[in-house]
Amino acid sequence: MLFRSQSVLLTREETELLLVTEQGMMIRFSGQEVRPMGLVAAGVNGMKLLANDHILGAVCMQEGTVLLAASNGNGWRFEMDAIPLQGRAGQGVIGCKLPTKVRLVGLMAGKPTQTGMLHFAQAAARLVRVDQLELSKRGSKGAELAPVKEGDELVRLTVQVDGGKIATPAAMQKGDRKSTRLNSSHRIRY
Repeated sequence: MLFRSQSVLLTREETELLLVTEQGMMIRFSGQEVRPMGLVAAGVNGMKLLANDHILGAVCMQEGTVLLAASNGNGWRFEMDAIPLQGRAGQGVIGCKLPTKVRLVGLMAGKPTQTGMLHFAQAAARLVRVDQLELSKRGSKGAELAPVKEGDELVRLTVQVDGGKIATPAAMQKGDRKSTRLNSSHRIRY
């Protein structure tokens, strides 16, 4: 099985982590639940996945909001407090309702001025800000984040960090079961 690390998160025990799946499920849990372990350890389960679902990404929870982007161009924006704190290894909560054959393709978290790039299968990439969407409730159908022409789709959201450098968030390939290293002694398997 090919292992491909998509992101690395440096955490502390007081850090809260958010995992999001392609089908719109989310789980938020405390970093204290990820115990220190050696390099050869298998890690701990971060989230139970539904059939045919995959982890889209993981972020360290901070003050601000979370922005989710779907392949049909819709988006959702939540306050961090709208996502309940749970224990790790649960199924999580419904973050957004997606139409059939639509999946989440990206997430970013941070201040309202946080920027990222939306990448399309055919059209040119376009800039997006977290505050581009109004706040929504969990479980809603979302609002248009970017127009998507017929035959095209949104394929990825990259997050802009450190003065204009682009960093790709965790966007796992279908069928891969990964273990994401959080820091030198913490690991989550999902």
